[in-house]
Amino acid sequence: MRIVAIGAGRMGRGIGHVFAYAGYRVDIVDFKPRPETEGSRLRAAAHAEIGANLDFLRDAGVLDVLAKPLVARDIARSLADALQQA
Repeated sequence: MRIVAIGAGRMGRGIGHVFAYAGYRVDIVDFKPRPETEGSRLRAAAHAEIGANLDFLRDAGVLDVLAKPLVARDIARSLADALQQA
């Protein structure tokens, strides 16, 4: 199953993180119009935040070390593209 979290801000990333932790493939859709440079920074920040949270859970012994590559996949650029896959 694939999950789409609509909104790439704090809440959308949090929702994406919870589903990623549960083992689902997650697309986080940023629906606000942004210049490409700002969108790139937002995608990088979201990936870094979710990755750091998963690293923390791994280091705390809550998340299987092998599970991390399977979660926190994509921040989609298009809602339509993400929803087609969900």
